[in-house]
Amino acid sequence: MERILSIIMILLYKRTETVGSLAEQFEVSERTIYRDLAQLETAGLPLVSSVGRGGGIGLLPHYRLEKHLFSSTGLSLMCNTVAALGDMLDQPELEGDISLLSSLSETTWFSWSPELSPDSALKASLSKVINAITEEKTLKIQYENNQRQESSREIEPLRVVLRGRCWYLQARCRLRDQYRVFRLDRIAALEVTESSFNRQEQMTELPDLNFHDRVDRESIPGITLRVHEERVYKDFPIIRPYKPDDSSLPHDIRIPWPTDAWVEQLLCGMSEYIEVMEPAPLRQRIEEKLKKALLYY
Repeated sequence: MERILSIIMILLYKRTETVGSLAEQFEVSERTIYRDLAQLETAGLPLVSSVGRGGGIGLLPHYRLEKHLFSSTGLSLMCNTVAALGDMLDQPELEGDISLLSSLSETTWFSWSPELSPDSALKASLSKVINAITEEKTLKIQYENNQRQESSREIEPLRVVLRGRCWYLQARCRLRDQYRVFRLDRIAALEVTESSFNRQEQMTELPDLNFHDRVDRESIPGITLRVHEERVYKDFPIIRPYKPDDSSLPHDIRIPWPTDAWVEQLLCGMSEYIEVMEPAPLRQRIEEKLKKALLYY
């Protein structure tokens, strides 16, 4: 479905494209493209073919994307999501695309909270990152990790992810020769270079963005928490997978998390319901943070 939708958008804007070019872009055989085009014709898309210079497969002039090509629910979800993202990103060149899709949906039922919208600096960074991904150009960045250690890296940007209230960039780090996840608000400076890379090739091996993928589970001892109130599993779904079958209170759970600043903040938020038991240095740091917080009350 994703490839077919992409073919529709290509034909809407380029008007004509050769089967060979489409096959090369999507890395499939020409036979597969012909099958896709047959499905589009069956769905009612008015495809025409032309020969000679500049010829290929195209759409009838003045054709507009019709609503009946999609289910009403799928179309509404797609249009609302694209429109909402357009409000968040500083991409003026997308206004035409967003307007096209938005005109297909009669109902607006989805939008982002203003609190989730990135500030102007983050919007500028997002714009550069998106352009680098689209053009398959590497980025040179100045990055500060969660331990406040700074480094200079050249990365191959692959995917932008909004998770919770934070924007993340998944990329292949040329310095480490590994896939890494970077928080965009921790990138102090970034520059789009002229160095190219093959994004499609890298995407085949890119792992899904999962909190637990950020660490090597076997290389860390983990954290032991004593749960005093059942509500912690409702308020913090991230620890639900570790809830024991026998959940009489209090009970201990062991979680394969690193002891970094992000985790410390999360555990401080849970402090009404849980107690950090191990490792001892982490328990001490949490205790110090909570005592400091109490000074303000």
